[in-house]
Amino acid sequence: METFAFFPSENKDRVVSSSQFAGFLSQFFTTGVFNNGLKVEKGDGMSIIIKSGYALINGYFYHNDSDLRISISSPHESLNRIDNIVIRLSHTDRSIHAFVVNGVPNSNAYAPALTRTIDTYEIRLATITVEKGTNSIDTSMITDCRFDDNDCGIVMGAVEQIDTTEVFNQYKEYFNNWFKNLKNQLDSNQAGNLQHEIEDINTQLEPYEDKLIKYDTCTNEELQEAINNSD
Repeated sequence: METFAFFPSENKDRVVSSSQFAGFLSQFFTTGVFNNGLKVEKGDGMSIIIKSGYALINGYFYHNDSDLRISISSPHESLNRIDNIVIRLSHTDRSIHAFVVNGVPNSNAYAPALTRTIDTYEIRLATITVEKGTNSIDTSMITDCRFDDNDCGIVMGAVEQIDTTEVFNQYKEYFNNWFKNLKNQLDSNQAGNLQHEIEDINTQLEPYEDKLIKYDTCTNEELQEAINNSD
C-alpha cells in the first residue's frame, strides 16, 4: 500500500495521524536524548533531579524545561535495590513522562528490565543503587545510562546512522595483511640485495687473494714489498 504526506486537507481527505508523523520523524532521528540532556543528578534526601532536555522515542517528542525532582522509595533494611529512572512512552495514555521503576531488594541487586511493547516503550536515563539503610541519594549511587544505545542513546540524524565497526575491522584486517606481505617482501629483497653485495665484494677481492698478508707476522720489509706489488 502506498502512503504519502503532507498535503492540505479538504473535507478531511488528507488528515495525518500522530503515528504517521512519528513514523516519518523516526526515519530521520534515532531514539534517545538530544544534546546530552536529561542528566540525572542527586537531589535533597531521598530524591533525584532530572535536568532539562529533550528526548525522542520512536518519533514521539518529549521535553522537560526545568529541573524535575522525583522521590525515591525508602531503602530496604538489609538488602540493596537498583531502581531505573526512565522516560516512558505510553500509547494508551497518549503521553510521555519520567518514572522511577523500583528494583527488587536482593543480596545481588539488579536493575529491572525495560518495558518495550507495542503500547509502552521506555528509555533508561540512569540507575540508582539504593543502599540498605541509607537516608539520602549520593552521586556515587547514580549510574548514567544515557550513552548506552541499548538503554537510551543519543539522538542522531538526519539520516540512518551507519555502524562503522565492521567496516573498520575489514580495513584493519586488510591493512595488517598488506603490511605483513610488504614486510616479508622487504625482508626478502633486503636479504637478496645483501647477498648480491657480498658476491660483488668477493668478486672484487679475488685478484688480491694471493696478495693477502698476515700483518701480525710479516716484517716491515715484507709489508713494503706487498704494498709495492699491489699496484
